[in-house]
Amino acid sequence: MLTSVQTTTKILLIANSPSDASMFREKLSELNGTLGDTDVTTVPSLDEAEELIGQDTAVFIDLHLRGCNQNTALNFVRKHKRKHPVVIYSLVQDKSVIKKFGKYGIGYLVKGEHTASQIAFELWRAQGAVEMAQARREAIDESHRIISECQRQNG
Repeated sequence: MLTSVQTTTKILLIANSPSDASMFREKLSELNGTLGDTDVTTVPSLDEAEELIGQDTAVFIDLHLRGCNQNTALNFVRKHKRKHPVVIYSLVQDKSVIKKFGKYGIGYLVKGEHTASQIAFELWRAQGAVEMAQARREAIDESHRIISECQRQNG
């Protein structure tokens, strides 16, 4: 069970349909503060998302954007998934597409066929993936530092 937190969850919803944005916000409101306060910004394209994406921002991406195909979306996801929680939020129900994004550990929600709790779960899972990637980078950096120091002392 999710517990309440006292933070603001920043969400960047990349979707070009006002009704999709409304449905997404409605589902979030059903969580009754489980995610803390939510600040949802909606943009209609990946280009605009690039300009607005900031630290501590979770990203939900629709695959039906102008000028965007699955490969474009996948490239965006791969670029940002280590620093930002990313979830696909789309009408596309093709299992091969879902599997393609799943291969990279990206959550996938089919519009209209999910609950508010599933949004929260996918966000939580994506946040965990970002934290693990950060911990991994820090461990690698620390290992390199220790190796360098040992080489200096022996060298």
